Amino acid sequence: MVLYFKKYYTDFIRASFDPVKEQCDIMKRIIKSNENTLFGKDHCFKEIENYNDLKRRIPLTDYNYYENYINRIINGENNILTDEKVDILEPTSGSTRGTKLIPYTRALQNDFQKGIYPWIYDMYTSNRKLSKGTAYWAISPSSPIEKIDSKIPIGFKRDSQYLGIFGEIIEKTMAVPSYISSIRDIDKWKYYTVLFLLKDANLSFISVWNPEYLNILTQYIYDKWDELLKDIRNGFSIKGGINKNISANPYRYKQLLKCKDENRIKFDRIWEKLCLLSCWTSGNAKYALEKTKRTFPHIKIQGKGIIATEGFISFPLTNQRESILSIRSHFFEFQDIINKDIYLVNELKKNKRYSVIITNSGGFYRYTLKDIIEVKGFYNKLPIIEFIGKQDMVLDYFGEKLEEIFIINILKKSLKQTSKLIDFMCFAPNYGDEFKYILYISCSKSENIDTKKIEENIEYELCNNYHYKHARNLGQIGKMGIVILDNSINYLDRYLTYMYNKGMKIGDIKPIIVSNELEIKKIFEGK
Repeated sequence: MVLYFKKYYTDFIRASFDPVKEQCDIMKRIIKSNENTLFGKDHCFKEIENYNDLKRRIPLTDYNYYENYINRIINGENNILTDEKVDILEPTSGSTRGTKLIPYTRALQNDFQKGIYPWIYDMYTSNRKLSKGTAYWAISPSSPIEKIDSKIPIGFKRDSQYLGIFGEIIEKTMAVPSYISSIRDIDKWKYYTVLFLLKDANLSFISVWNPEYLNILTQYIYDKWDELLKDIRNGFSIKGGINKNISANPYRYKQLLKCKDENRIKFDRIWEKLCLLSCWTSGNAKYALEKTKRTFPHIKIQGKGIIATEGFISFPLTNQRESILSIRSHFFEFQDIINKDIYLVNELKKNKRYSVIITNSGGFYRYTLKDIIEVKGFYNKLPIIEFIGKQDMVLDYFGEKLEEIFIINILKKSLKQTSKLIDFMCFAPNYGDEFKYILYISCSKSENIDTKKIEENIEYELCNNYHYKHARNLGQIGKMGIVILDNSINYLDRYLTYMYNKGMKIGDIKPIIVSNELEIKKIFEGK
């Protein structure tokens, strides 16, 4: 498999020296192949010869722009957004809107693989020990998406289908069987997931999105240690539609007994071959990552690239701290978040921030992902980028217009001296006798946190936003406060379960620092 991926890697390296040509070819291919579609006719694709024509004929778009077209695809119509037939509609949802259905064609899947394959090739050839063990590719339980009457299949059956035919090969090396994802009960899903992980002494690689996802699983191992070891010693049955019997493994049971010393579990002894962890390391994930590092202090951690359901944006290469633009996947544009000017890949500047725009092979043209990235440097002629946050996350109940990045910058500044003490935090709206914002904090040493001083600092910084200060002066918003949470409760787990019940896959839920969920008070305070 890795030998096959080498061609994708060398093609990527070649394109990194001449990204303008690569991007021009991609744009022309996508436009030319779809000029006779309904969307192509509506936007005069036959008259598009160059980038200036593209800008003139197609405005910047978002999902709402495509809903009428996608409804026609749902009803079974062809040649709507793409000349190629739509294989599936992949559901995705976020914190700012309900479920979206993203059209997937064979060409779009191939474009994802133009990023996935070079990443896997580099990872396995740079870390030879990986091939000597098994892997845990995070498998989320099937999310309870509402029933959709569609003539097109809804959703991939397995996450490994993103890899095409090689997904079946990957599945043969997986520590946790893919059928575990069919378990809807969150507690049972966690139990069987960690049970299979503990059973596997050959685990060499873990790939998750949110590092907090892994933190929850390791905490679950602590909570259920005796019960888990008993099932490994005696064997167990998986029920609930799966009906599989897993044989007893007394030898592994004896190995695991040596991995716990009083109240401390030695994860480095549980998985002695584990050598690489792949997860989000930028944006809001940085706080959850500190706890992950304490659990796995000797394991190399590689940051994930930027991947959305709509497109494959970037991937990491060994010895690069951030990820590199996946130049062969889609046609990219970048909008400066300050002056709103739009730039191409060869026009980006180091230390500048941009919002990512893609034209993909699935029928989304000049589509604004609302992902804000910062250019950290260059790999040959490609930008090395870091995910900063979402452009569309804005807290705005009384005209205060607090953007996520603005809030995160304030929290970083105000919590600089105490950030390493914090296991979890969330800034969210709170309705009580008055409306105000609350910073929820969970930490092991709350007595070392001067909440009054931090509240004053955060409130001062928030008032630098004219709209927030105006709403405060009008009495529409009360002074922000801090609530110290009971550190014996896993609040991230509560939040993940809440979002899962709303229809999101557990593994897709991004690390949370800022939330616009009005139900947060019930989740964290139980009232």
